[in-house]
Amino acid sequence: MSAAVEFRIGTASWTDRSLVNSELFYPPSIRTAEERLRFYAQHFNTVEVDSTYYALPSERNAKLWSERTPEGFLFNIKTFALMTQHAAEISRLPKELREMLPAEQSTERQLTRPSREVVDMAFQMFWSAMVPLREAGKLGIVAFQFPPYFIAKPSNFDYLASLPERLPGASIAIEFRHPSWVRGKAQRAETMKFLRSHGLYYTSIDAPEDNSIVPSFVEATGDQVYMRFHGRNRDHWFERNITAAERFKYLYSERELQSLARGLQNLEDRGVSRAYVIFNNCYQNFGIMNATTMAAILRGREQPPSAGKVAVAKPDRRNTHARSGSRDHPRLIRRPRSRVSAVRLIVEFQTQLLLAVATFTTTPSVIRSNTPTEEVNTTIRCCGW
Repeated sequence: MSAAVEFRIGTASWTDRSLVNSELFYPPSIRTAEERLRFYAQHFNTVEVDSTYYALPSERNAKLWSERTPEGFLFNIKTFALMTQHAAEISRLPKELREMLPAEQSTERQLTRPSREVVDMAFQMFWSAMVPLREAGKLGIVAFQFPPYFIAKPSNFDYLASLPERLPGASIAIEFRHPSWVRGKAQRAETMKFLRSHGLYYTSIDAPEDNSIVPSFVEATGDQVYMRFHGRNRDHWFERNITAAERFKYLYSERELQSLARGLQNLEDRGVSRAYVIFNNCYQNFGIMNATTMAAILRGREQPPSAGKVAVAKPDRRNTHARSGSRDHPRLIRRPRSRVSAVRLIVEFQTQLLLAVATFTTTPSVIRSNTPTEEVNTTIRCCGW
């Protein structure tokens, strides 16, 4: 009989401005980056670091991340923009890379066509910065999210094939944002076979349905699965000049999560030993809430995680419909000794919340700023594993 899959469930970032400003997760007494990470790691056993996309990480920061989290906690690191053929802000490049640029490029705002030498140096600096996490056993997935213009063609297959050699020993996951990689049975099979043969993990996603968006499905191309939940806010997906929090402003209903969880169960039969479930619906505490519910669904048959605890949010009955931004938010209730009781409390609470949402709108999974459902949500501070 195959061993049960180890689920690592968390959110994309613990410092997202929308989450911090909402005061729906972190207590008011927690104000520093160090305190937030320590608090987050008490309740979750993994996180995705997205800030490393905008600027190369430093070894010092990686060392601090390691020191501030318990044994067994895992960081999934998003790769720097130049490593995925995105443009990068020149002002945010380290001195070593800026000095490598020709004069005509150094005066530009963005670096859009870096030389091979610059890209190679970016890979080296990125991997060197990961040493503290690697040595501590706290580096999970190295996440490559390619742009929509990175289409399925021979040169791009070659680029993917080069990644394991550039980051030796890394667990690399590939997220495509152009559907040409998986459009049609034949192309999907070819892409998955290629990833499998090169030791690369396919990043499964859940996202809105559209011909220009990669379809949502769960695929295993190795012994680990990496899945990112982007929400299903199709109205905002293509909108310009909005924040990431607004783009991914979507609260999954429990019914939706139950359905999605079925695709993540029985992965052991496909040779999977670990599955990362990352919620990128980063509006206020939406990701926190959904991660909590998904953890209760998936971990019902799993042993307690090696890192992380449970905290359950309890609504303040005196002010159930507090306005957004109100300081009269509920207290965190620490988990009881019984693990089963904790799971039941979480599920019962989330069910009550979502039922309340359903009474206000015919589309309960989308929380819109002009409906009373947002008031229901913003009275909640909820934590997960």
